[in-house]
Amino acid sequence: TLVGSCLLLVLQAPAILVAFAGLALIYRRVQTLFNASATALKRLEAATKSPVFTLFSQTLDGLSTIRPMRLQSRLETAVTRAIDTNTASYLSWAHINRWLGVRLDFMGAVIIGLTACICLLSSSSIGAGGTGLLLTYAITVTRSLSGSVRTVTQLEVQMSTVERVCAFANTPPEVDPVAFTGEADGDG
Repeated sequence: TLVGSCLLLVLQAPAILVAFAGLALIYRRVQTLFNASATALKRLEAATKSPVFTLFSQTLDGLSTIRPMRLQSRLETAVTRAIDTNTASYLSWAHINRWLGVRLDFMGAVIIGLTACICLLSSSSIGAGGTGLLLTYAITVTRSLSGSVRTVTQLEVQMSTVERVCAFANTPPEVDPVAFTGEADGDG
């Protein structure tokens, strides 16, 4: 659909080819900027999520010790700090996604605006029906390009999760000191 729409737009108004070439470079630049930032922010968000789950698990495991020693406020402070750190990194990631959305919407408006201007300048050769068709296809191109950029960027960002799993998989296991020394039998 994207190739057909672009081809129809170029055949009806060849001047739009220059605009498409420039916008393709801009789309690629925005995608590159977004990928670098979003991947780093997604890694940060994933790294700050682990302490939240660790503290939650430790809290459940240590309830019998936490209450008698009256450590609830200390633990609550640690959990609140971990959640705040994770939320801040998640919100940064959400903001960079919105940044991408605004840029893609703006570039889509530029494509539609350029198509409308070219249709106005060559209205005698295109006609009303052709203008409507070109504007409809310009909207289709905009949606397809935005969807493609979003899909590719999200795929690249989610690959940071795969990298994290691979890093954990390649981490050597820790040696159990009890099993290593043989003191678990009570012989020690």
